[in-house]
Amino acid sequence: METAYAGIWLLVPLLIKSGVLRWLKAITFGIATSIAPLQVFLNLFIVALCSIRRIWHLNDLTDSGLSLFTGRRSLLDQATVSRLLSSIKAYS
Repeated sequence: METAYAGIWLLVPLLIKSGVLRWLKAITFGIATSIAPLQVFLNLFIVALCSIRRIWHLNDLTDSGLSLFTGRRSLLDQATVSRLLSSIKAYS
């Protein structure tokens, strides 16, 4: 397996120290899903780090290293990310 984005793994200690994991545990979705808020966050984090201009370009990324970084076999597609973001409960 090869990845063009192996350097993203260097950010794992920073993410752990930042406390963002604690914040993500408080998020709940208003719909039934097996996708964790952490996986949605990491997909959006990749969008920001890879300078992807629009969220719907997530569908164009097929790098296996990025997928593993999010804890999945493939990145979430744009429709799923959008659906989950819009379903976050207001009190989260």
